[in-house]
Amino acid sequence: MEDIDKLLEKAEHGKEYPRWWGELPPKAQEFLSVLRTRVAEKDIDNFNISMITKILKEEFDVKISYSAIRRYLIGDTYGK
Repeated sequence: MEDIDKLLEKAEHGKEYPRWWGELPPKAQEFLSVLRTRVAEKDIDNFNISMITKILKEEFDVKISYSAIRRYLIGDTYGK
C-alpha cells in the first residue's frame, strides 16, 4: 500500500502531473514547475529539450525521455 501522503497528493493533483513526477527530487520538481510556468507565460514553443534533459541528468541525476518532458511542458495530457 502506498504512503498516505502520496495518496493524498494523487487525490489533490489528479492527472495534473505525470506518473514519473513523484519520483523526482523536490529541487527537480521545482525546476520543471518554474520552467513550465515560463514556457506558458512567454508562449515558448522552441525550447531546447536536449538541454533540459541534460540539466536534469547532470544536476539532479534524473533521466526522463524527451517526449515526456515535451508533453509536460506544453501541457499535453497532463495540463490544467
